[in-house]
Amino acid sequence: MSVDDDHLRSLRQPLFKLRGVRYARCFAPGPMCKRPAIRAHSVQNARCLDLLVDSGHVIALTHRLNMDEGVLIDFAKVGRNKATTFAGLCESHDRELFAPIETQPLALDDSSQLFLLAYRAVLFELHATCAAGALLHAAYAKRVELGIDPKGKLSPAGQYATERMAIAFETNLYKLRFDQALTSGDTAFLLHDVSLLEVSRPTVAASALISLDGVANDEGDVVRICLTVLPVDQTRIAAVLSYLPEDAPLARVHLDRIITTRGAHQMYELSRRIINHCSNFVIAPHYFDSWAQRKRDTIREYFVRTIRVGDLAVEDPDLMLFESAA
Repeated sequence: MSVDDDHLRSLRQPLFKLRGVRYARCFAPGPMCKRPAIRAHSVQNARCLDLLVDSGHVIALTHRLNMDEGVLIDFAKVGRNKATTFAGLCESHDRELFAPIETQPLALDDSSQLFLLAYRAVLFELHATCAAGALLHAAYAKRVELGIDPKGKLSPAGQYATERMAIAFETNLYKLRFDQALTSGDTAFLLHDVSLLEVSRPTVAASALISLDGVANDEGDVVRICLTVLPVDQTRIAAVLSYLPEDAPLARVHLDRIITTRGAHQMYELSRRIINHCSNFVIAPHYFDSWAQRKRDTIREYFVRTIRVGDLAVEDPDLMLFESAA
């Protein structure tokens, strides 16, 4: 998650004028696809969301741009056909690439299926970073056009927009590793830690590419983790952590409290990671409705506060997103 309120404040008026602009492009591997992008799901719509929805909706943390207050974030009902979606694949590529996990039962011992779960998280993040970079660059260009920022001299707003574009470029380089594996058929190169969580009922789903800021591998690249959380049936949720081989050693050190624990403790640690690092998660309405106001506020405030700087030192039982069977 990465929205810098200080810089967004300086871009607010141009951003407000650009609100509603939709960034859409098919990021399928190979030559650039020119077919129109659709609302592709990053979490399986047919099986997994079925276990969470209530009257066709799930609960998500959504944001809107307010002219006076900037970005406002709060829980809201989201239709299942919009939840966890991104405009980053055309209909054909979405269907072709992910048919093995959309048309077959989830097999947590199948490296090709685990690869596709991770690839979805990567595609979602690439689209998000490109969309943010394009929007902020357009807002900065509008500021220059309006005379707010000088032409030919990089302002703080311009610097921020440039940094966001650089993040999109770096994310695309990471995604190319997955493209190459998919094209060559070598999807087993990816490493995984898989847990099957026993729950009293399904409550959450998530798909995200997490960057461990300040943590670099031996090649000097930021260590990244693909996180997928999927309801499997009425009493089990799968949690999959996936890594490039060069990222795995450091990633596993930082995820030790998830990998080495079990039961409610593992679910709690996983919950903190989801809220701290992931904007792409949804909650079952029946579970959300059971939350006291303090729990809702605690999760929302922790999410908002860690958008800019992560903080895993926070301990609060209200950060729990699962209902343990024990």
